[in-house]
Amino acid sequence: MSYTRTVLVALCSERHLSIVGQKNVLVQRLIRWRVQQDQDNRNDNDHEAPADFENNHNSHSADPPGRVSGMNDDQLHRVVLGQSLVTEIRKDMLRTELPTWVSQAPKALGSTAQGKLSADQWRAACTINITITLIRLWGGKTGVVKAMLDNYMDLVIAVELGCMLVISPGHISQYDFYMQRYLKNFKDLYKTLQLVPSHHISLHLGEFLCSFGPVHAWRAFAFERYNYLLQRENTNRKFGEIELTMMNHTCRVANVRALIQEERIRTVVSDMVDAYSNFAGEDRRGTRIRDVLQWEKIVTAHGQTRPASKEVILEERLYSALLKLIDATEPLRYVGEGDPRSLDQVFLRRKVLLSNRILIHGVSYRPSDFSHCDSNIVFHSSPGSKPEAGRIIKIFLHHRYSTNNDMIEETFLAIQPLIPLSDTDIPYDSYRQYPVAGGFLCYNEYHTHYHVIRPSGVICHYAKTPMRISRIRRACVHVLPLDRLMRSADLPSLGVHNEQDTDTSNVSQ
Repeated sequence: MSYTRTVLVALCSERHLSIVGQKNVLVQRLIRWRVQQDQDNRNDNDHEAPADFENNHNSHSADPPGRVSGMNDDQLHRVVLGQSLVTEIRKDMLRTELPTWVSQAPKALGSTAQGKLSADQWRAACTINITITLIRLWGGKTGVVKAMLDNYMDLVIAVELGCMLVISPGHISQYDFYMQRYLKNFKDLYKTLQLVPSHHISLHLGEFLCSFGPVHAWRAFAFERYNYLLQRENTNRKFGEIELTMMNHTCRVANVRALIQEERIRTVVSDMVDAYSNFAGEDRRGTRIRDVLQWEKIVTAHGQTRPASKEVILEERLYSALLKLIDATEPLRYVGEGDPRSLDQVFLRRKVLLSNRILIHGVSYRPSDFSHCDSNIVFHSSPGSKPEAGRIIKIFLHHRYSTNNDMIEETFLAIQPLIPLSDTDIPYDSYRQYPVAGGFLCYNEYHTHYHVIRPSGVICHYAKTPMRISRIRRACVHVLPLDRLMRSADLPSLGVHNEQDTDTSNVSQ
C-alpha cells in the first residue's frame, strides 16, 4: 500500500512531528516514532512493582520465590521501589522546576553515596518528586500496583493536611480519615512489616491539632536548628563565657534583620541592605524559613522605588487588561488615555514602574525574565474564579487619581496562563484522582492573552514538570500547587479514591 505525501504529512502533524522533507524522510520519521512508542510501552511495564511483590508481602515463608541475589529475607520483603523506578524519579527531578524557597531533594536520591537527607529534603522528595513519578507511571494501573499508589497518596495527603499553616475542624477530620485509612491498608498490603511507634503517634496528631493549633507553632524545628548551630560552634573550651557571647550576638543579628525589613529603611540604605544580604548568605529555602516569613507584611514590592527607576509605558494588551480589572472592581469609572470621557470619568495612566520582585506573605515571586522557577504560580484571575496556572510576565507599580485628585498607588501582576486540558483529554489525567496532593495536567502551551491581577489573587507557587502522556496527543505539563493555606471550603469530599481499582477514564474535572 502506497501513501501520498499529503497523507504522510497529516500523520506526522497528528503526532506533532516535523512535516519538512520528502516522502522517504517522512516515512523514516514515522517509523522512528513507532519504535520509540514501543520502547516507552516496554519501559512502562518495567515500572511495575516487583513481580514477586504479592508473594513477598503476603507470605511468611522463609524461602520466597524470586530471591534477589545478596539480599536477606527482611530486605527482600521491603523492596517496593526498584532501580527502574528510582531512575524515572531522577529523570523527572531534572525536568521539575521548583521555587527557590523549596529545599530540593538531592539528585542522587536513592543511592548510598548520597548520605543522610534533611527533613526538608525528605519532604520535597516524598510529597513532590516521588508523587509526580508514581502517579505518572501507576495512576492508570489496576490491582496491587494501584492499591500501593492509593496507600502512598493517603499518607502524602495526610502529611499535607497535618502541616497546613491554617487549620480548621475540616482539616483535622480529613487528616484523621486519611491517616487511619493509610495505616489500615498498609497492614493489608505489607503483611510482613511491623508498625512502629511513629505510626501510633500519628493517630494522636489530630488531638494535638485541636489542642494546640497548627504544628508550626509547637514543633521542634527551632530546637533542631539550634542544636545544629551549637554543634558547628568552636567553643575553645571556654564554657561559661560562650553562652553570653552567643546571646549578645543573636540579639544583635535579630535587631539588624528586623530593621532592614522596614521599607522606609530599605529604600534609604538599599546598597547596605544588598551587601548585608550577600554577607549573611543564609539559605532562605525550606520549611522553617518559609513558615516564619509567612506571617510578614502581606505585600511588599521591591525594585520599583529606587531613584534609578524610570516609568515605562504599558503595552496595549496589558493596559487593556489593567483597565478591565480596575473598572470591574471600583465604583469610579476610568477610560483609556486618548479616549473620549465624560465629566464623571477619569483617565487611567498608562505609565508604570516595573519591579523585579514582590513579597506576598514573605514568599518571593518574580517575573519569568528574572526567574522561571519563582514565576510559576496558581492564581485567581478574578475574585471567586476557578484557580488557574500560569507564569508572571511583569510586576509593576501603578499610580492613578481618584475623583478627589488623591493619588492611589497599587501593585499589579501580569500573568500569562497555561492552556487547560480539553474535556476529551481530562479523563486521561491520573493526577486529578488526588485533589489535595496530586495536582493536575495542562497543555505545555501558554495563552496569547494576559491577565492582570492584584497580589491578593496569587494563591501559591507550583512545581512544574513537562511530560508526555501516551493518550494525550499534545505535550503536557504537570502542575503541583505548593499551597500550605488551603481553605476548608476547598477540601474535597472524603474518600475520593476509595476504590483501589479506580478507572481513570471515569475521572472528571
